[in-house]
Amino acid sequence: MNILRIKVYVIIDVNLLRKYDKDPIHFFHEAYRGGARMFQLRHEDALEAELFTEALKFKEVSKELGTLLIINDSLSVALAANANGVHLGQDDLPIEMAKEIIHRLKLNEFIIGASANTLEEALKAQEDGADYIGFGSVFPTDTKKDTRRTSLNKLREASEKLDIPVFPLGGIDLSNVDKVVQYGVKRVCVASSVITSDNPRKVTKDLLRKVSV
Repeated sequence: MNILRIKVYVIIDVNLLRKYDKDPIHFFHEAYRGGARMFQLRHEDALEAELFTEALKFKEVSKELGTLLIINDSLSVALAANANGVHLGQDDLPIEMAKEIIHRLKLNEFIIGASANTLEEALKAQEDGADYIGFGSVFPTDTKKDTRRTSLNKLREASEKLDIPVFPLGGIDLSNVDKVVQYGVKRVCVASSVITSDNPRKVTKDLLRKVSV
């Protein structure tokens, strides 16, 4: 699946799902039925062994559904679980090192995503070999610890100047996604807006419709 075709990228935040007493696998299926085709497994503070066990379960579902599965933070778990890629933050393994490892293993289809908050960080990540950028936090969010805010103007600038997909993230929901689209960005990365909804399938579908105009 070509990442350029992805419009809605859904984060499966295990801690947030547990907080709302929701089954992660069921959530995966519902977001898929709403139109999401790329997912990130994020379980902050989990031991690597626990994350690996979870990743195996999600990879099985991902393979069944034909989606892309990205593992947050851990290249070793992503590789061991045969995931489609890894998402690395500013404090994780450097992009260029991850790219070198992937090159050695001859995994040409493996996806490396990077977090960025500024145009400079995004350009550096692209130069180092990232395949996409998660850019934000565009709006206030409580989903992820220690988030840094950015602006819609910076988002537009990054989207215009980068050659790889830029996914805005952070506090994006049905009440503000139109603002993202107005700034010329027609893809999003979401977590809490879908997870906390009573109908994640419908919310995903509505987000997809709004960014596909």
